[in-house]
Amino acid sequence: MATKLELSRLSKVVLRDCWDHEALDFTPWLSEPENLELLSDTVGMQLELVGTENHVGPFRADILCRDLISDSQVLIENQLNRTDHTHLGQLMTYAAGLDTVNIIWVAQQFTEEHRSALDWLNRITDEQFRFFGLEVELWKIGDSHVAPKFNIISKPNDWVKATRKTSRVDPERAEAYRDLWGKFIEVVSQEYPLLELPKNPSGLHWIRFLMHGTRFSLAYALSTKTMNLYLLFREEAKEGWLQFIHNDQKVFQQEVGNQVEWNLNEDGTGYMTVKLGVVDMDLDGYKKRFIEIGGVVDKVRMALESRKAVFDATKL
Repeated sequence: MATKLELSRLSKVVLRDCWDHEALDFTPWLSEPENLELLSDTVGMQLELVGTENHVGPFRADILCRDLISDSQVLIENQLNRTDHTHLGQLMTYAAGLDTVNIIWVAQQFTEEHRSALDWLNRITDEQFRFFGLEVELWKIGDSHVAPKFNIISKPNDWVKATRKTSRVDPERAEAYRDLWGKFIEVVSQEYPLLELPKNPSGLHWIRFLMHGTRFSLAYALSTKTMNLYLLFREEAKEGWLQFIHNDQKVFQQEVGNQVEWNLNEDGTGYMTVKLGVVDMDLDGYKKRFIEIGGVVDKVRMALESRKAVFDATKL
């Protein structure tokens, strides 16, 4: 019996059609919370962003993260081309200079010799060092949005066994996040009732909420005690909304008052990062910091609100 569903075909998209430059386009995209979450699911970790282009001792990594499951460093090197000896040399240099590290090498394609090199490194090093090789692909169906996919090319020999044993986040760390977000939501909701914060605290390093057609993601890094606000403009956002805000970026920055970083994709998606600074829960006065941070988030809300009606009018 013939299907009544209208079927289409998967088609592969060239990476350079989406990202022109590794450092300026691909690295910022990969460091977005939602894309790190996709990478986390692929390698069996829970990655918390520490920073991009970060110095680790005398070295600099494209992306530096912390795995919340093992509480260990994760260095991510990425390429939009085939793997090369230069990047392999960088990975080995990182391993030689650090005591414990997970290294993830993301590339458009792995040569057989570089896959074999990672397999060899995983065989001769102990569990303090783990090397992952991932190929990144882009796919679409008909005129749909492009979707990324990571394929594991090389992984540590014991990784399947290891991820099964440590499939949950450290309960103490989860409780620390739950305590932080619970106090944050309680304090900030009273001071800024128009912020539509989630009602239940998360045991993860972020909380998310939706306002004015924009997804807000507040993220906290326990390792550095820093908090950032990410504004995520995904496929469901109205076309041109992020670009509309970006066109007025100088005034937007003045209204918010904190450092704002912009990452725009050609398809109109992207994200903004608002730097919120250090929050030390071990010190007295953290409630005052919560109120200050809530004030910045509320300024972002008002900045979006004042532009939303004007933007919607242009779409009539």
